[in-house]
Amino acid sequence: MVILPRVTLVVLCLFFLIVTLSSPIKAALSEPKMTGARKLPLSLDQSIELALKNNRNLQTARRSLTTAASAYRAAKGGYYPQVTGSVSSSHGLANQLEAFPRVVNRWSGGFQITLDMPLDLSGSIGRAVQQALIRLLDTKARYVLASQDLVVNVYTQYYDILRARETMIIDRALVEQTQEQLRIAQERLKAGRVPEVDVLTASVQLDNASQTMKADEGAYENALATLRNTLVLDQQIEIIPTDKLTYVPETFEYQTCVQEAVQNRLEMQTARLSLESAKISLKSTYDRYLPSLNVSGGWDYNVTGRNPPEAIEERPKGPSWNIIARINVPIFIFDGGVIRESKVQALTSIDQAEANVHQTREDIELEVKSEVINLNNALERVNIVKNSIKLAKESLNIEELRYRMGLTSYLELTNAQQNLRTAELNLLTAIIQYNLSKERLYRALGRALVTVAD
Repeated sequence: MVILPRVTLVVLCLFFLIVTLSSPIKAALSEPKMTGARKLPLSLDQSIELALKNNRNLQTARRSLTTAASAYRAAKGGYYPQVTGSVSSSHGLANQLEAFPRVVNRWSGGFQITLDMPLDLSGSIGRAVQQALIRLLDTKARYVLASQDLVVNVYTQYYDILRARETMIIDRALVEQTQEQLRIAQERLKAGRVPEVDVLTASVQLDNASQTMKADEGAYENALATLRNTLVLDQQIEIIPTDKLTYVPETFEYQTCVQEAVQNRLEMQTARLSLESAKISLKSTYDRYLPSLNVSGGWDYNVTGRNPPEAIEERPKGPSWNIIARINVPIFIFDGGVIRESKVQALTSIDQAEANVHQTREDIELEVKSEVINLNNALERVNIVKNSIKLAKESLNIEELRYRMGLTSYLELTNAQQNLRTAELNLLTAIIQYNLSKERLYRALGRALVTVAD
């Protein structure tokens, strides 16, 4: 009988345990992971629509627009008469000293309708309405600007996704090409026609191409996550972009662009509105000197007595009414210089608003010039890179043929492959930059990237 050492017994037990559990473990590892991600095909227009609907910053701007519209309607209410009504009932006891009866018990009740009609002699109500309208228009302009900024942001993020997707397509083609080159190098090595370094170089090249593809796949996922965040979508939703990258060249003339921008840009409109508001504020400083007129009327029916039956018995035959006209003529003797200083402030605001109009125009001209230059540069870049791709493809075909004939090294072939990939990526980047530059120029020209309902 052979007695095994204790250590040997432990090793044997572990071996049988591993063999027993290996099959379930392998099966578990080989099963595909099930994900509950919901797929959502999205075009660029659909992405913009979702952003305008869900984006939190735009919702804040929309609430500000609603508030400004409500304030404008409230200001217009100053033109209309105010009609109020009331129903009253009272019961009181009064002590009369040295009189009979000593205690008076009185009850009264009735109803009253009052109409108050302001007459805007000084124009203060009209100016208040104008100011409210200017604030509404300014708020709407800022809302539209925020919407357009959001649209440009969605454009950029969607194109980032397209860029990453097209880059992955280029990466996969390079990986497949590198795999084929590795196979050819291995066959040529077996035939003794190339050194072993060619196989090692092809293997390293394949590893690098595979690693690059994985990195670009990660960039694609990050681009999707960024767009999901902008659209306020669940990060578990898998966005599938349905649009393809397009290239439609278009030319612009600087002077024409400047004229269009100055006429259409909302920033110019808001600057002019600010100037108009400052002028209205200056006129408002004279409101304290102007008379005010108010006409009011009332219609009421009231009864009184020691108790309700007596009050009803002694009720008047009919209701009473009254009309009152009030005019107020202010006479300022001394106000500590308040009105004088308010005029100084209003005049300063006008000067600043005029300066802002000029500064806004200069900023717009500079922005338009910069965007036109960027667009023209992007257009030229696309044309240059197109020619580079033709050259890179032809060079790669020649190098592949030379390598098969044993007239060149694998390093030269690798360089030709890398040059083609670089040219394809450069063209992809150039087209995307051109499209984004065109959208930014549209925005600089004040063209409507988004329609906002009144």
